[in-house]
Amino acid sequence: VEVATLLSDPKKAKVIGRVFGEIARQLNVGLLAGIATSAIPLVAVASVMSDVPFVYIRKERDRRTGQIIEGNFKKGVKALLVDDMIGDGGEKERAIKEVGSELEIENLLVLWESHESERFNWPTRMQKLRLNVISIFNWSELVKMLHNDGILSKEATEIFDDWLQR
Repeated sequence: VEVATLLSDPKKAKVIGRVFGEIARQLNVGLLAGIATSAIPLVAVASVMSDVPFVYIRKERDRRTGQIIEGNFKKGVKALLVDDMIGDGGEKERAIKEVGSELEIENLLVLWESHESERFNWPTRMQKLRLNVISIFNWSELVKMLHNDGILSKEATEIFDDWLQR
């Protein structure tokens, strides 16, 4: 599911925004920072639902202004990095390196972990950045939960497990 498709439904967007906003409040951050482009609608909804301001981190510096961060913020503010998913962690690493002198970022909040996360070993990459990763969904755990709840048959679970291991 693409985040933009999910967030285009106002009821679903409000639920996700409330969850992300509550996590932001618990972490006591002063700013939400989304990674362009897929996290922009996610961080905007979370901001509206939590009253925590947001910025977004561009993929490359603006040619005219030289800015990498778009939006209003104070240098050194404690920010929560937000993105739709984590796969290999490369985009998160790039974003942290680009804004590390501007924002204080200790946590990354993602909607889900890719089924390939373990293969790419993003936990080691994020640990080197001293970045705590919070994910709402993990595909492997979701498959196990659906099987345990009787929603997925043993055969279907094995098919998903095989696919997730690729």
